Amino acid sequence: MLKKVRMLFTVAIGLTATCVHGANLLANPSFASDGLGGICNWDNLYGDAAGCVMTRIPGGGRDGTCAVRLCNLRQNYFRQTEVRLVEGETYRFGVWVRTSNLGTGHTFKLLGWNRGWTQQFGHALFPEDTHGEWKKVEWRGKMVSSSDSTYVLSIAGKSATTNGIVEICSPYLEAESEKAASMSRPPDPMKPIRARIVPIDRLLHRIPYSKPEITFYYPGDLDAAVERYDLCGRLNGKKLSPVPLGTDRRAVLKLGKPVIGTYNLTVSVRDRDSGSEVASDTYRIRVGHHWLVPPKREKLNNFVEVITNAPLANAPYRFMLPTPTWVWISLDGGCPGTEATLDIFGVPVIRHRPGEAYETMRYLSQGEHILHVTGAPGSGVLRMHAVKRIVHCQPSPLLAQATPTTANFRLYATRFNNFFNTAAAYSMNRRLLGIGPWELLGPWLMERGIALQGMVGLAPWADERKDVARSLAFIRNTPPWKGGFDILVDETSISSPRQSRISFSEAVWQTIADEDYQAVNVFNNDAVERVFADPASQATELASIVNSGFGNGMLYPEVYPAALKDEKSAYRWEEHFLNYAKSVESVLPVAADRIIWYFGTFLTIGSWTDWPCPEADIRVLYAHFIHRLATDPAYAPYIGGISAGHFTSANEDVGRFLAKALRHYCIEGRTDYLPPQYGFEYLPGFVKNADFEEGFTNWTVRAAADGKVEWKKIKNFGRDGQRRKKAPIGTGDCVAILTRGTSAPNVISQKISGLEKGRVYSLAFATVDMDDYLKPHSVEKTFECRALVDGGVEVPELAFERTTRGVTLQGAKVSRYTTKRIVFRATGPEATISFSDWASDAASGAPAGRHTMLNYIRFQKYYYEDEKDLSDLIKLYGGKL
Repeated sequence: MLKKVRMLFTVAIGLTATCVHGANLLANPSFASDGLGGICNWDNLYGDAAGCVMTRIPGGGRDGTCAVRLCNLRQNYFRQTEVRLVEGETYRFGVWVRTSNLGTGHTFKLLGWNRGWTQQFGHALFPEDTHGEWKKVEWRGKMVSSSDSTYVLSIAGKSATTNGIVEICSPYLEAESEKAASMSRPPDPMKPIRARIVPIDRLLHRIPYSKPEITFYYPGDLDAAVERYDLCGRLNGKKLSPVPLGTDRRAVLKLGKPVIGTYNLTVSVRDRDSGSEVASDTYRIRVGHHWLVPPKREKLNNFVEVITNAPLANAPYRFMLPTPTWVWISLDGGCPGTEATLDIFGVPVIRHRPGEAYETMRYLSQGEHILHVTGAPGSGVLRMHAVKRIVHCQPSPLLAQATPTTANFRLYATRFNNFFNTAAAYSMNRRLLGIGPWELLGPWLMERGIALQGMVGLAPWADERKDVARSLAFIRNTPPWKGGFDILVDETSISSPRQSRISFSEAVWQTIADEDYQAVNVFNNDAVERVFADPASQATELASIVNSGFGNGMLYPEVYPAALKDEKSAYRWEEHFLNYAKSVESVLPVAADRIIWYFGTFLTIGSWTDWPCPEADIRVLYAHFIHRLATDPAYAPYIGGISAGHFTSANEDVGRFLAKALRHYCIEGRTDYLPPQYGFEYLPGFVKNADFEEGFTNWTVRAAADGKVEWKKIKNFGRDGQRRKKAPIGTGDCVAILTRGTSAPNVISQKISGLEKGRVYSLAFATVDMDDYLKPHSVEKTFECRALVDGGVEVPELAFERTTRGVTLQGAKVSRYTTKRIVFRATGPEATISFSDWASDAASGAPAGRHTMLNYIRFQKYYYEDEKDLSDLIKLYGGKL
């Protein structure tokens, strides 16, 4: 039967490979199986996440063709990607459908997109009920533009009822001209996937000798009912007792009574009746000490356990680790003569370093360890905590062209180096060449026990993901891998096509088979909206990652919560990420605690910002989630570590406060809620109508005699222009437009109340030159507003201006958006903030008639610990933010 399916698939692909007039430009229109219960070249984006069930029905279509049934249709995109077409040419896109109970108002239709999903085509609505008949639905029209001439073709939509069903068969896409036919082509045909027998509840190199067994899962196509198949095994050639596959395709293979050591384990799936072997895989495993019940230790929160909390003395301190783990060691009360070494005397892991605390991070193996302390002052406290992996992504931009004497390096050493134990960066590749910031930073971090990872980018549609050989070559040819470092792969998507994920997974499995000691870690770039719901392909993907590097690979879901005006909606993201974690566990139980929660602070107007609402304080949103990760029992099984980075895309005090929160919860093990200690509230309420959504309500407008101030709503300005993400449609679309005059400036002002005398605050705002916005890069220089405060004393060293310019996904130029911030100390409970379109009180600084668009007024309490901390920050920055 399987051979017959593969032959039919080959014939179907052959019919579509030659692009002649009238040929089908869709790959695999016959819906041949991909070997894992899915369909080659087709996937079900969003469908699984929304609960949609997709079933392949051989012979169930019109005239005996294969059909696909979609039901539980809350949201669905059954799609084929990378179809190459010609802009402006005419095509016919159609499919035979049989529907029932879709209901009035359903949205199921043919739907196409260009690259980047910025333009749709192909709108043809399905009948809500065909009453058992097959009906043809077709769209005919000209193709829209696409940045790389590739397109997505889909059957998409939602049912208006809970029991709606859509069945489809014989989809087609045809060019109507010789030109279109000759220049168009279907996607590369995908071959059926070889299903792997996946270990799902043990890390291969951490099999406990006290319970030597592994649960395996087999997702491949079977010719008969699953109950007819056994899981068989051989340990170093010795036959193990076979066990039947369950209806969930899982089986627990007991390994007997092996002694501690390394083994070759071969597993196979066999037909019990015929004795034929369906699939076989061999793994290198390690049976060793792995205490299922660790030494009794105080658990401070979900991130931190206490190893030692004792008086600091000149003595050896012995401690036992049940598993390999990161350990934070602090000699509180150390003096210039105090040192500490680990296990054997040699280079101290803690010594006197001017300006730094007497502490370190070290990744230690399981078993017994000894910390030797010398030169203790006779007082103080030794603290050792078992902590998780804490990763600072992209620290190197903070250190561009840095030397040990620069302000940036001092800022980094005093404000950022003491919250993490792992650094990951793209520019670490350059360290291997001895150039750039890593020439300084790499050795500096490694001396302090901090691990290094090299970030590498690999998009879901990249050629390197299309087959195993190219994926393996990509991994092994990256500079960090060749240099012996773990890699962190960016742009890995939960929703990537199956073949893309399987090819990369098989490459990772090869590194494991070859016992490469580097680990492959991956970002899930769509974790903010997706969960794992395709065990057939995702179990092997997750297993390859967490088993890489002898069990050190981790998942990095990109946690990009949006600071929305509706506080409940903002915190609702936390529930989604809990569902993400549960989905990891359901697909691969052993991966549940291999999750690194990554907070990316992409907060730049005009580039990308998850801070769409200026009235909200995103620092509170971050701290709220980290506090929940640390304290909520529901999250306890899903804590492998935490990460944050790209701080140069955020305000410096956002980065510093996030670093503070990571240390507070993930190193010190605290459980108290941090924001109130600094007076931070999610919606502080200082500025009213901060985005001019209500026109000039709450604002005082003083227009110059020969100038003017106008209010305008510009469709999609906030979302597409300023790149405010995840916000309701219309957010940021309202602006104040100031037209420069020659006699006096235009001024917009508002009185702020509820200030604390002596407290330091920040005021930020966004502007763009209207001429530049209407015709990007039409002006050589952008002249913007300035902010003034009456009722405060400015701290000029902490002000900054950031201008962003770039291109859209389609390569078009975009205008330059500027964010400015001033910092001031309040002199009383009230202050008036003003925005002027003149460069100074005496001069406009720009030609008359120039238009400035203003919105996104953000007013907050500035983050600092105390007056000394503020003074140090002022000295460090020196007006060069």
